[in-house]
Amino acid sequence: MKTTWKATAEDVIAHLVYSGASQYGWYHQLHDEDGKIVVSIENGEFDDETGEPVVVTKTFTPTALIGVVHDIIINQKDGWRAVQEAISFDEDDADFDSDSADIVLQHAVLGEVVFG
Repeated sequence: MKTTWKATAEDVIAHLVYSGASQYGWYHQLHDEDGKIVVSIENGEFDDETGEPVVVTKTFTPTALIGVVHDIIINQKDGWRAVQEAISFDEDDADFDSDSADIVLQHAVLGEVVFG
């Protein structure tokens, strides 16, 4: 199984932004903007005053998210097998579904998998 994802910026955007992960209720925003990936996701906590979910928004370069993918696999973080399978799908291409993309994005934004 591969532990390195060799992807172009366009591949990263296509696989992570357009995987369907944004269908999950904890996403408030997931899109590409000027070659970067913008993610707004709930962090599992609630505001004491309003009772509303706390939302964290971060922007990533595709290169940064490739690094997150490698870190997840190499350090066998939560969901690492699904992420490794996604990059090992085909010799020339990856195949991230909504679940594997969600794992990467949660690790990137929240530092861990909180939902799912």
